[in-house]
Amino acid sequence: MNTVKLSPEILSKYVGTYEVLRPGRELVPLTVTLEDGGLKLSIAGGPGQPMTPLSETSFTGFGGRVEFGKNDNAK
Repeated sequence: MNTVKLSPEILSKYVGTYEVLRPGRELVPLTVTLEDGGLKLSIAGGPGQPMTPLSETSFTGFGGRVEFGKNDNAK
């Protein structure tokens, strides 16, 4: 797995709260924070786990992969 180093400016674009639809149609909140120069992901208010950048939009965390995309509200 090749990791990349991203600037705080790029990482800060992903900070916020997201909702993911789980099987069974349950919305689960995900929170992304910027701590100590890296992103952390917490699920449903649990402890934050480090996210490792693979590219500017793709990260690993919680044993899986997180891909950030843009929607109509993205800058």
